[in-house]
Amino acid sequence: YQFLHDVVDFRARNHHEIKNHHMQLKLLKTGQDDVRGEFKRTAELIEKRIGREWCTSVVVDSNHDNALERWLREADYRKDPRNIEFFLECELRKCRAILDDTFHSVREALRAEGVSRDVLFLGPDDSFVLCDDGSGGIECGMHGHLGPNGARGAPLGLSRIGRKANTGHTHSAAIVDGLYVAGTFGSLRIEYNKGPSSWSHSLIITYENGKRAIITFYNGKWRA
Repeated sequence: YQFLHDVVDFRARNHHEIKNHHMQLKLLKTGQDDVRGEFKRTAELIEKRIGREWCTSVVVDSNHDNALERWLREADYRKDPRNIEFFLECELRKCRAILDDTFHSVREALRAEGVSRDVLFLGPDDSFVLCDDGSGGIECGMHGHLGPNGARGAPLGLSRIGRKANTGHTHSAAIVDGLYVAGTFGSLRIEYNKGPSSWSHSLIITYENGKRAIITFYNGKWRA
């Protein structure tokens, strides 16, 4: 299995920047204000660049992906002609499935752009356990943005839930007791992480025997 976190950055209409007209102008001038375009690129990434025939891709429910849901709840599509058609398509699917607790907006939007049904999308409370040897195994269904009992997610809090887990979210690789945290494979420098940064291009390898390792890439290489 390969576990994918934050597959959609949702940079085109990020709620942190939606009221920043300077940022919106920058996105317009660089062609990054097209939400459908971002989903098309993500679908192509999953299907053509990182998809493997011998490996099941599992998309973990993540906060950047779920920015689509917030956009549908809060945005006024009438003021966004660039994205009006994509917005209404997603909103129609959401409204038609409003009583279906298994509906996943990002899953349906990416499938509409070409992502195979072989790709597994997890919901916010779905579990995916590897290496279950009778002692609980390793939970891989958490992104890490949601903490215990409704708290905000943080490695220290998630390390105390009583089982081993692999997460992502913080973009900073870490090992806290039985919790392993991956880094990011996006840019290490974006608008909101000014100053010193602990972000790294790091992934978690989970072996069949339950042992784990964090592999960090430097300048695109993970070994000499």
